[in-house]
This record gives sequence, structure tokens and C-alpha cells, in this order.
Amino acid sequence: MIDEIVITHKQEDRILVEQWFTVIYAEMIAEDNKENAILKKIVKRLEMHQVLILNMPARDAAKFSYGKNWRDLDAIMKPLGF
Repeated sequence: MIDEIVITHKQEDRILVEQWFTVIYAEMIAEDNKENAILKKIVKRLEMHQVLILNMPARDAAKFSYGKNWRDLDAIMKPLGF
């Protein structure tokens, strides 16, 4: 899907867009591979939602889940549909 997304952008932006989507994808894979993680890549989905929809600074979104247990995060995400 990254290739499909990239071609919808201006030629001069395509390399940067591809790099960022690849980084995001790699982070989601890493979350899925965490041994004791319960929510897995859904936490990354929350971060993306916070940045893209709620206009939260990326640094704040990245730190949002730290120290919260999975039940609290799940309660935040369920009303969002994920």
C-alpha cells in the first residue's frame, strides 16, 4: 500500500513520503513483535490518530501511552473504533 500512497503525492515529495510510511510500518511491526505487549500495533494507530486527527504534537503522541496500562489505553481507543 505504501507504493499506492506514494504515487498520489507530488514527484518531489515521493521519496520523503515513502521513507516516513516505511518508518511507521517498521514501528508497527516492532510493536507486533513485542513479547508481552497486549495491544500491539494498535498503540501506534492511536499515536497516528492523535497526530493526524487531533493535531497533537508527534512528540506528545509518542509519549502518551508510556506508563499507562493496557486497560486504560483500551478504554481510550474503544470509543475511537479501534
